[in-house]
Amino acid sequence: MTVPILGISSSHGSIPDMAASLGPWAENATGVFIPEAGHFIPDEQPGATVDALTAFIGHERGEHERGE
Repeated sequence: MTVPILGISSSHGSIPDMAASLGPWAENATGVFIPEAGHFIPDEQPGATVDALTAFIGHERGEHERGE
């Protein structure tokens, strides 16, 4: 895949580095780690999940607008 991918990992019961796990299939994988969450990251840490998604989308949008 060539589209930007965000891999979100958590401290309990998650793959430690989701971006690295996605790397073989995604050219542009970014990872973020959210502490104090398990398998249900958005339910357990909704604010941190929104922050991670907002930062990722804003970063990707900024690069696209700059032509990178």
